[in-house]
Order: sequence, then structure tokens, then C-alpha cells
Amino acid sequence: MTPFDTAEIASSRRTLATQYRSWRRQLAGGVRPMEETKAGRRRSFDPTTVPGLLQTADYARAVLTRCAGIDPSAGDVEGGVAERMERQRVLDDRSRSFHLLVWEGALVSRVCPPAVLADQLEALVPRLGAGNVRLGVVPFDADLRVPVGAGFSILDGGSVATGSVASGSWHEEARSGDAADVARYVRVWEALAEGAVYGPAAHRVIDRACLALREAY
Repeated sequence: MTPFDTAEIASSRRTLATQYRSWRRQLAGGVRPMEETKAGRRRSFDPTTVPGLLQTADYARAVLTRCAGIDPSAGDVEGGVAERMERQRVLDDRSRSFHLLVWEGALVSRVCPPAVLADQLEALVPRLGAGNVRLGVVPFDADLRVPVGAGFSILDGGSVATGSVASGSWHEEARSGDAADVARYVRVWEALAEGAVYGPAAHRVIDRACLALREAY
């Protein structure tokens, strides 16, 4: 049995579910995230949307509006956008590091108008250079050691969160500080990171998404 056995991951998800917080509660009050502002190091994987810390205001607004559309009683979208933009200031703190992985599918997912997606893709390019923020793209044709699953974030304080905490979506949110859960997700993250590309290679994947967008519209 490998560390990525389906039953093992399912067991971890059940453990996380004991600390479940619904996406309805997250949307209320401006979609409050996990406390990455307190973490010195953050690693994450986002399979469906651009990471929240790298989202443009228009992209975040489109994503949060679609989430709120599922639940008419959801909280203030504009408040959520403002809070997300404020949180991004943490990226300027050079004492902290962020290693963010995104699945290529998130770059082509039409969760916003084409013009907004084009601007969002362009905004990712400056993050491909060296610095305390490292952005890796896992391409469709990557040789994966583990199947792509739900998004998650790992903080250096010894906690892991899955679901909407990664980028703000309609999925349920669950958190765990259990050492076994954290270790399991670290192994999954490391496996996904092995399939990621960076720098010019990642830029080419983003360009491919831009080309597909131009051809579609």
C-alpha cells in the first residue's frame, strides 16, 4: 500500500470532516480564510481556480459571486473581495514563504468572463520569478505520482485544510491539526510538486491557456 492509497486519503478526509465548517459559514462575513497571515510557510494545491492569494479583484469577485449564487443567504461578496485583496499583502513579507501549486485546469476553467480570465492569467506571470512566492503549474501531461484531487493548504504550524480554504469555492471546508493527517497531505503535496513546472516552462503553460482562450472567443 502506497502513501497515496485511495482508502488512506478517504480516511483522512473523514477525520477532517469531524472539524467540518460549511461553505455557507465561510461565505458569511466576507468568506473568511484560514489564518495564513500567521504562518511562516504555506504550501497549497489548487485544482479548479487560481489560488486566492494570487487572484485579481475581478477574478475573485466572479468566483465569489458564483459561489454566493448557489446560496442566496450568503454573505457580502464585495466584502469578501476586499478582504482577499487585503490578505495578499502578506506576500510582501519576505520573512514568509509561499509555494503554491495550481493544476493547469484551473487556468482554463471559465469561472469568470473571458476578459477577466485573460487579465488573471497575465497577472500570474510576475509570480513565476524568484522570490518568497514560488508558483508551480502542474500540466495536463505531467507524469503524476498521485491523482489530482481536492485543493488543500498546509501551514508550517502543523495544520492542513481542505476545500474552500484553498481558493474560496463552494466546497465544504475542513481542517485538521492531527500529525498523521498533516504528514499524509505533505506527501501528497510533494508528489504533486514533482510533476509541476516552473519559470519559463510554467510560462508556456500559461501561454497555452491564453491561446485557448483567444481561440474560443
